Amino acid sequence: MEIAQRLGVSKMTVGKWRHRLHHQGRAAGGRTPWPPPHP
Repeated sequence: MEIAQRLGVSKMTVGKWRHRLHHQGRAAGGRTPWPPPHP
């Protein structure tokens, strides 16, 4: 259930994560393990 919940949350917070990754990616060098690549 934890995985299913995480997937649902990631779908709702995908926009939030993208915004965060945009800034985190620059600091991390452009490589981020989360969120997973979308089709």
